Amino acid sequence: MNALRTMAAALGGDVMKGQKGDYVLCPGPGHSAKDRSLSVKPSRTDPEGFICYSHSPANDWRACRDYVRARLNLPGFQPRRRDRTQLRREPPAIHVGNAPHVSASGKTAAPITDNSASAQRIWRNATHPDPRGTLAERYLREQRGLELPDDVAGRVVRFHAACPWGDERRPCMVTAFRSIVDDTLVAIQRTLLSPDAKKLDRKMLGPCSGAAIKITADEDIEQGLHIGEGFETCLTAHALGLRPVWALGSVTAIGDFPVLGGIDALAILAETDKKGSNAKAAIECAARWTAAHREAFLVTPAGGDMNDLVKP
Repeated sequence: MNALRTMAAALGGDVMKGQKGDYVLCPGPGHSAKDRSLSVKPSRTDPEGFICYSHSPANDWRACRDYVRARLNLPGFQPRRRDRTQLRREPPAIHVGNAPHVSASGKTAAPITDNSASAQRIWRNATHPDPRGTLAERYLREQRGLELPDDVAGRVVRFHAACPWGDERRPCMVTAFRSIVDDTLVAIQRTLLSPDAKKLDRKMLGPCSGAAIKITADEDIEQGLHIGEGFETCLTAHALGLRPVWALGSVTAIGDFPVLGGIDALAILAETDKKGSNAKAAIECAARWTAAHREAFLVTPAGGDMNDLVKP
């Protein structure tokens, strides 16, 4: 109850009794102090540590989430300053449990699941931790017009000649999804490749929400960031000098991308598609960052996506 009272004081609201647990009823973002349109309930399973619901149709749930996080002074992503002379170490195998993973700094990270453990196992057991000289490098070079930089090969991309794929084992390019908050590897993306280095299919394994394919490592991020949907799109941006850059893996992830501490400007690599879903998500994300008093830009090629500028 003391924790709820502290939360209520920070949010300017009241502690309420509920059939499924106590919660805080408080003003929503942009509302008066007398408003009680936002309910916030602590959660041990949600990666944010709380669940919020707005009773006002004027408030987007993502804006409410960011508002609550800011009022509760919860730490989010902060650019790191690691000693670059030290080798990057792989995190130990993660523990699967009911509670969200919490880093040593106390930050709540992406949720941990059985699929996360499977993803880490595949990543560790990749037959080629350095994918150069494999089908993965051939696919990127011959089909996408891309080279694998030294700081991406192995850290972001690996090749598994016998990667689990349903009931089979097939050759796959494997890319790592790491938690935005604490950099733990929580999911992977597997790109199934043919013997002549062509993409046949693609699957995710593990929870990608709250995570990204970090083409640029945390320690190389200062005050700005580029984000995009596909790995190849963002690797193209990296090659063209649009850095730092992360790939989020889906349109939904772009629309939901949270406002991050320490990042003053966000550039979104928008894509042109028939449904316009990518552009819509990019605009929603930019609007939310702007509302949080950050700079946000859309980088949109004339047609298709960024990779269309360089692929054969």
